[in-house]
Amino acid sequence: MGGVRIEIGAFAAHGLSPAAARRCADSFVAELTRLLTEQPVAQADALGAPLSFSVPPLTLPPGVATAAGIGAAAARQLHGAWAR
Repeated sequence: MGGVRIEIGAFAAHGLSPAAARRCADSFVAELTRLLTEQPVAQADALGAPLSFSVPPLTLPPGVATAAGIGAAAARQLHGAWAR
């Protein structure tokens, strides 16, 4: 069984320090991995053609104030967009 390869063209964390941006990105990867493991999304093409789309700018839910929280929220938004 083959794996899934996800390539994010750009992940910009403007306004965060370099260390906070790393925590944000690490949290994003961890949460997206968890979501895709627990709730896989249908492949766009049974032949494995790349799926490409844009996601609107992130809207943070109330109470998200940490770099890790921002990364996790971004992963949930991306996963939600794929699941539609």
